[in-house]
Amino acid sequence: MKILKTLAVISLSSFLAMNSFAAENKSSQQGTQQQMTDKNLIAFNKAIKIKLIERKIGNDGQQDFAINIFELENTGNKNIKSLHWTAVYTVDGQPFMSQPIRINSEKPLRTKSKEKLTVQIPLGTVNEQARNIFKDTNASIGVMNRAELIQFSNGSKIEVK
Repeated sequence: MKILKTLAVISLSSFLAMNSFAAENKSSQQGTQQQMTDKNLIAFNKAIKIKLIERKIGNDGQQDFAINIFELENTGNKNIKSLHWTAVYTVDGQPFMSQPIRINSEKPLRTKSKEKLTVQIPLGTVNEQARNIFKDTNASIGVMNRAELIQFSNGSKIEVK
């Protein structure tokens, strides 16, 4: 196991070093694109707060589900019509699964309001490691949210690439 961790660290370090070298050689236009993405990420995080507030296991009589309840808080000054992000589930800070989440609603999330969102993951569709982690009620599961898109009721949007 220690060898696998070492290999993973070495691979990640090599990958980061190669990406760092490649990033230094990109044009100023791409630098401007990165600045825009950073601005958009900041705007995204100012407009919405996404928190995993509860998790449990459910069963519909045919299969088990991981049930994750998120709290969405519109902290911006525009009603949100669509929200896209990827939830990266972690255990003890280590990612073990990601899930794209797409909300396109007729009824917008009003400014300065909160709503709960229930996300069900059929455990028969995930790998064994993820299934075991979700079923372990003592596992310290967290989530890192990767921002993607907010579309507001007025037609404007924030897109993070």
